Amino acid sequence: MSSSKLVIDKLEKLFSELGVILEGNKKGDIDYQISEVRYVINILNECQNNNYIDFDDVINEIKLIYSNLYPPRGGLSDFFIILAKKTPSSRNAK
Repeated sequence: MSSSKLVIDKLEKLFSELGVILEGNKKGDIDYQISEVRYVINILNECQNNNYIDFDDVINEIKLIYSNLYPPRGGLSDFFIILAKKTPSSRNAK
């Protein structure tokens, strides 16, 4: 499997997960972002079906769309998700 195929598969998984999170927290103020995430998922699905030739163009378009999800005000600024690492002390805490 080529590295570009792996990247496309990973991006599709991540954007699909983001879509589920956004749909679960749907508010009128993020409708644009939800539609853009759906659009990216469609692009990635088309890539998985080999309907796009230029990988770099696809990635650049996705980067642009992704950056527009986080405008200075509003958008998905409230949806940053942080993975918490378990520390030895947090594992023993009850």
